Amino acid sequence: MEEILKRLGVPIESWIISMFAAVLIVIYRVFEPEEPISRRKTIRIVIMGLTSALLVPGLVVYWMKVENACLAAVITGLSVYGFEPILEKCKTYLITKIDKQGNGTN
Repeated sequence: MEEILKRLGVPIESWIISMFAAVLIVIYRVFEPEEPISRRKTIRIVIMGLTSALLVPGLVVYWMKVENACLAAVITGLSVYGFEPILEKCKTYLITKIDKQGNGTN
């Protein structure tokens, strides 16, 4: 696994610290609400966090040329924390746009 990460050009420290940041944010997102969240939403949050922890450090290093592990972890944490609200806003925008187009064609 370490050899694959080295081939991608991402220091192992970036992956480790980003994974740690993602786990902390996922734990916060799961246990933060006063009412327990559903099992489905918990699984979605965990998958979103794992995906972000694996992809974001590589993208940050590749696109932004950032090799600072702490900065990669901060960007990973922000992407994990902000992924769901951004996705919800996009979903709302898309549904309203489809509804507006659908009213005139029926």
